Amino acid sequence: MSFGLALTALLSATLTLSLTAAQQYVAIDLAPNGGFSFAHAVNNHGQVVGRTLNRAFLWENGVMRDLGTLPGGSYSEAFSINDRGQVVGFSTIDDATCTLFDGCWHAFLWEDGTMTDLGGLDPRFQSYAYSINDSGQIAGISATGDYPTGTWRAIMWDHGTVVDLGSVPEATNTYAYGINARGDVVGSWDGPQPAQPRIWSHGSSEALPVAGSSATEAYKINNHGAIVGFGEQSGQAHAVVWADGAITDLGTLPGAVWSFGRDINDRGQVVGESFFAPQGTTRAFVWQRGTMIDLGTLPGGANSYAQGINDAGVIAGASDRGGLLHAVAWVMR
Repeated sequence: MSFGLALTALLSATLTLSLTAAQQYVAIDLAPNGGFSFAHAVNNHGQVVGRTLNRAFLWENGVMRDLGTLPGGSYSEAFSINDRGQVVGFSTIDDATCTLFDGCWHAFLWEDGTMTDLGGLDPRFQSYAYSINDSGQIAGISATGDYPTGTWRAIMWDHGTVVDLGSVPEATNTYAYGINARGDVVGSWDGPQPAQPRIWSHGSSEALPVAGSSATEAYKINNHGAIVGFGEQSGQAHAVVWADGAITDLGTLPGAVWSFGRDINDRGQVVGESFFAPQGTTRAFVWQRGTMIDLGTLPGGANSYAQGINDAGVIAGASDRGGLLHAVAWVMR
């Protein structure tokens, strides 16, 4: 399916459109007649994935498809989809017999109607898959044990092989969140100190510059090597981008106090959320060419969240409507 056809389906699938007049972004409710839903990612064909109620979904051509769960599970959530239509996320397993303190969760790969358990470093414990590239390489995390002795390790699934991305000397836990076409993985580690950003590339890893004096995390990396995340200082977080050896503070929406960068496409557009105090509201944004733009909400909504963006600038996330969050796609009019 071409992007043009997917976009046509996207625009015709909704009964309600909300236009942010200044930038002409259209917010499309992907589940206008449903309950809670939240979109995490969109690929270059306009396919959107996320969670509706307690199930992972794939939205395509105006239809939201339940992806089911792994055997024995009752909950699943999808975090990423590549241009081949492969979806990754996590699902509960063995709900009736699970005895782990942290619960029984495993990463999955969904493809052509089949959900496969990806396991992890130790299949007795939890694993989560957060990002997949077009080669089918997957970034995520795997537990080494159950609470309170277990730790988290950043891993990559490389065509059926679970690869431990290696330890960081001062770290207790390592986390892998994003992967690009080259197989470069970004994430963070923590230990006695707050989260610190890191990149793993072909058998080696290195620290990224820290933004601020407290926690800094890296979430996604594009195919040019630009990385998005956030840095926290004096109790306030700002979205940041690492590119060409420099780190850029993206600021916040006007009047907001926090921002978090969630995804970056190959055009350098960044999406995320900005938090307003004392209102206590959160608004989705897209940052491009030095400007942060409020994406708005569905009609009557106060909060919105942007989680993913494809190379055409279509954005996936959620907005509240009628007291519930609904999965949303934002497109330019």
